[in-house]
Amino acid sequence: MMKTTFLTELQRKLKGLPESEVMAAVAYYDEYLSEAGPENEAAAIAELGSPAEVAAGIMGDYVYADTTGDKKTTRKGFDAIWLVVLGIFASPIALPLAIFLVGLIFGILLAAVSVVFSLFLTAAIMLVAGIAYLGTGFFTLFFNIPTGFVTIGSGLVLSAVGATMMIVMIWLTKHIVNGVARGGAKLLQRWRSRDATRTASESEVS
Repeated sequence: MMKTTFLTELQRKLKGLPESEVMAAVAYYDEYLSEAGPENEAAAIAELGSPAEVAAGIMGDYVYADTTGDKKTTRKGFDAIWLVVLGIFASPIALPLAIFLVGLIFGILLAAVSVVFSLFLTAAIMLVAGIAYLGTGFFTLFFNIPTGFVTIGSGLVLSAVGATMMIVMIWLTKHIVNGVARGGAKLLQRWRSRDATRTASESEVS
Protein backbone atom coordinates (compact mmCIF):
# COMPACT_ATOMS: atom_id res chain seq x y z
CA MET A 1 0.00 0.00 0.00
CA MET A 2 1.34 3.42 -0.97
CA LYS A 3 1.28 6.47 1.28
CA THR A 4 -1.41 8.26 -0.75
CA THR A 5 -3.71 5.23 -0.57
CA PHE A 6 -3.07 4.81 3.15
CA LEU A 7 -3.87 8.44 3.94
CA THR A 8 -6.97 8.51 1.72
CA GLU A 9 -8.33 5.37 3.36
CA LEU A 10 -7.46 6.66 6.84
CA GLN A 11 -9.33 9.91 6.18
CA ARG A 12 -12.35 7.93 5.01
CA LYS A 13 -12.31 5.69 8.07
CA LEU A 14 -12.14 8.71 10.38
CA LYS A 15 -15.42 10.08 9.05
CA GLY A 16 -17.45 11.19 12.06
CA LEU A 17 -14.63 12.89 13.91
CA PRO A 18 -14.44 16.70 13.83
CA GLU A 19 -12.79 17.89 10.62
CA SER A 20 -9.92 19.45 12.58
CA GLU A 21 -9.16 16.10 14.25
CA VAL A 22 -9.26 14.26 10.92
CA MET A 23 -6.91 16.77 9.27
CA ALA A 24 -4.54 16.67 12.25
CA ALA A 25 -4.39 12.86 12.15
CA VAL A 26 -3.84 12.75 8.38
CA ALA A 27 -1.15 15.45 8.62
CA TYR A 28 0.61 13.54 11.41
CA TYR A 29 0.77 10.27 9.47
CA ASP A 30 1.67 12.11 6.26
CA GLU A 31 4.68 13.62 8.02
CA TYR A 32 5.51 10.30 9.68
CA LEU A 33 5.58 8.43 6.36
CA SER A 34 7.41 11.27 4.61
CA GLU A 35 10.16 11.08 7.22
CA ALA A 36 10.43 7.33 6.64
CA GLY A 37 11.29 8.05 3.03
CA PRO A 38 10.17 6.29 -0.16
CA GLU A 39 12.53 3.38 0.45
CA ASN A 40 11.05 2.64 3.90
CA GLU A 41 7.47 3.67 3.14
CA ALA A 42 6.08 0.15 2.74
CA ALA A 43 7.76 -1.06 5.93
CA ALA A 44 6.50 1.95 7.89
CA ILE A 45 2.93 1.36 6.70
CA ALA A 46 3.17 -2.33 7.59
CA GLU A 47 4.38 -1.37 11.07
CA LEU A 48 1.48 1.05 11.56
CA GLY A 49 -1.11 -1.48 10.51
CA SER A 50 -4.07 -1.01 8.22
CA PRO A 51 -5.87 2.35 7.98
CA ALA A 52 -8.84 0.73 9.72
CA GLU A 53 -6.68 -0.33 12.67
CA VAL A 54 -5.11 3.12 12.95
CA ALA A 55 -8.53 4.80 12.67
CA ALA A 56 -9.97 2.59 15.42
CA GLY A 57 -7.13 3.60 17.74
CA ILE A 58 -7.55 7.30 16.94
CA MET A 59 -11.30 7.16 17.53
CA GLY A 60 -10.84 5.29 20.78
CA ASP A 61 -8.30 7.82 22.04
CA TYR A 62 -10.52 10.74 21.01
CA VAL A 63 -13.65 9.36 22.65
CA TYR A 64 -11.84 8.43 25.86
CA ALA A 65 -10.26 11.89 26.15
CA ASP A 66 -13.56 13.57 25.30
CA THR A 67 -15.50 11.68 28.00
CA THR A 68 -12.94 12.05 30.78
CA GLY A 69 -12.59 15.83 30.54
CA ASP A 70 -14.08 18.37 32.89
CA LYS A 71 -17.06 19.20 30.69
CA LYS A 72 -18.90 15.88 30.51
CA THR A 73 -22.46 16.20 29.20
CA THR A 74 -25.15 13.73 28.17
CA ARG A 75 -25.14 15.05 24.61
CA LYS A 76 -21.35 14.69 24.41
CA GLY A 77 -21.72 11.14 25.72
CA PHE A 78 -24.24 10.19 23.02
CA ASP A 79 -21.98 11.76 20.37
CA ALA A 80 -19.09 9.73 21.75
CA ILE A 81 -21.12 6.50 21.63
CA TRP A 82 -21.90 7.20 17.97
CA LEU A 83 -18.17 7.63 17.29
CA VAL A 84 -17.50 4.31 19.05
CA VAL A 85 -20.07 2.65 16.78
CA LEU A 86 -18.38 4.15 13.71
CA GLY A 87 -15.00 3.06 15.09
CA ILE A 88 -16.19 -0.53 15.56
CA PHE A 89 -17.49 -0.75 12.01
CA ALA A 90 -14.30 0.91 10.77
CA SER A 91 -12.20 -1.72 12.54
CA PRO A 92 -10.97 -4.74 10.57
CA ILE A 93 -13.31 -7.19 12.31
CA ALA A 94 -15.98 -9.52 11.02
CA LEU A 95 -19.38 -7.90 10.45
CA PRO A 96 -21.24 -10.33 12.80
CA LEU A 97 -18.81 -9.48 15.61
CA ALA A 98 -19.15 -5.75 14.91
CA ILE A 99 -22.95 -6.05 15.05
CA PHE A 100 -22.69 -8.03 18.28
CA LEU A 101 -20.43 -5.42 19.91
CA VAL A 102 -22.68 -2.54 18.83
CA GLY A 103 -25.73 -4.43 20.07
CA LEU A 104 -24.00 -5.08 23.39
CA ILE A 105 -23.15 -1.39 23.83
CA PHE A 106 -26.67 -0.24 23.02
CA GLY A 107 -28.17 -3.06 25.13
CA ILE A 108 -26.24 -1.96 28.20
CA LEU A 109 -27.09 1.67 27.52
CA LEU A 110 -30.79 0.93 27.01
CA ALA A 111 -31.04 -1.17 30.18
CA ALA A 112 -29.31 1.47 32.29
CA VAL A 113 -31.26 4.38 30.85
CA SER A 114 -34.55 2.46 31.25
CA VAL A 115 -33.92 1.99 34.97
CA VAL A 116 -32.94 5.62 35.38
CA PHE A 117 -35.98 6.76 33.39
CA SER A 118 -38.36 4.75 35.57
CA LEU A 119 -36.84 6.31 38.68
CA PHE A 120 -36.94 9.73 37.03
CA LEU A 121 -40.66 9.22 36.31
CA THR A 122 -41.24 8.27 39.95
CA ALA A 123 -39.40 11.40 41.04
CA ALA A 124 -41.50 13.55 38.69
CA ILE A 125 -44.72 12.06 40.09
CA MET A 126 -43.53 12.75 43.64
CA LEU A 127 -42.66 16.33 42.72
CA VAL A 128 -46.06 16.95 41.12
CA ALA A 129 -47.81 15.32 44.07
CA GLY A 130 -45.80 17.47 46.47
CA ILE A 131 -46.81 20.64 44.64
CA ALA A 132 -50.44 19.49 44.69
CA TYR A 133 -50.19 18.84 48.43
CA LEU A 134 -48.77 22.32 48.97
CA GLY A 135 -51.66 23.92 47.12
CA THR A 136 -54.17 21.81 49.01
CA GLY A 137 -52.48 22.59 52.32
CA PHE A 138 -52.58 26.36 51.83
CA PHE A 139 -56.24 26.11 50.86
CA THR A 140 -56.99 23.91 53.91
CA LEU A 141 -55.48 26.52 56.26
CA PHE A 142 -58.62 28.59 55.84
CA PHE A 143 -60.73 25.78 57.29
CA ASN A 144 -58.46 23.67 59.49
CA ILE A 145 -55.06 25.08 60.47
CA PRO A 146 -53.47 21.88 61.93
CA THR A 147 -54.52 19.79 58.92
CA GLY A 148 -53.36 22.53 56.60
CA PHE A 149 -49.88 22.62 58.13
CA VAL A 150 -49.60 18.81 58.05
CA THR A 151 -50.58 18.81 54.39
CA ILE A 152 -48.10 21.59 53.60
CA GLY A 153 -45.37 19.68 55.44
CA SER A 154 -46.14 16.53 53.46
CA GLY A 155 -46.05 18.56 50.26
CA LEU A 156 -42.66 20.04 51.13
CA VAL A 157 -41.22 16.61 51.89
CA LEU A 158 -42.56 15.09 48.68
CA SER A 159 -41.36 18.05 46.62
CA ALA A 160 -37.89 17.95 48.17
CA VAL A 161 -37.52 14.20 47.69
CA GLY A 162 -38.86 14.35 44.12
CA ALA A 163 -36.62 17.28 43.13
CA THR A 164 -33.56 15.61 44.70
CA MET A 165 -34.27 12.33 42.90
CA MET A 166 -34.66 14.15 39.58
CA ILE A 167 -31.31 15.90 40.02
CA VAL A 168 -29.66 12.59 40.93
CA MET A 169 -31.24 10.85 37.92
CA ILE A 170 -30.02 13.56 35.55
CA TRP A 171 -26.52 13.22 37.04
CA LEU A 172 -26.67 9.43 36.73
CA THR A 173 -27.84 9.57 33.11
CA LYS A 174 -24.94 11.82 32.17
CA HIS A 175 -22.39 9.55 33.85
CA ILE A 176 -23.95 6.34 32.54
CA VAL A 177 -23.89 7.58 28.94
CA ASN A 178 -20.31 8.82 29.30
CA GLY A 179 -19.33 5.59 31.06
CA VAL A 180 -20.68 3.46 28.22
CA ALA A 181 -18.81 5.69 25.76
CA ARG A 182 -15.56 5.29 27.73
CA GLY A 183 -16.06 1.52 27.83
CA GLY A 184 -16.50 1.46 24.05
CA ALA A 185 -13.43 3.65 23.64
CA LYS A 186 -11.34 1.25 25.76
CA LEU A 187 -12.65 -1.60 23.60
CA LEU A 188 -11.37 0.16 20.48
CA GLN A 189 -8.05 0.96 22.16
CA ARG A 190 -7.54 -2.65 23.21
CA TRP A 191 -8.50 -3.86 19.75
CA ARG A 192 -5.95 -1.49 18.26
CA SER A 193 -3.28 -2.60 20.75
CA ARG A 194 -3.97 -6.25 19.98
CA ASP A 195 -3.71 -5.65 16.26
CA ALA A 196 -0.52 -3.62 16.73
CA THR A 197 1.01 -6.44 18.79
CA ARG A 198 -0.04 -9.01 16.19
CA THR A 199 1.43 -6.91 13.38
CA ALA A 200 4.70 -6.50 15.27
CA SER A 201 4.89 -10.25 15.91
CA GLU A 202 4.25 -11.03 12.26
CA SER A 203 6.98 -8.56 11.26
CA GLU A 204 9.49 -10.20 13.62
CA VAL A 205 8.66 -13.65 12.29
CA SER A 206 9.04 -12.52 8.70
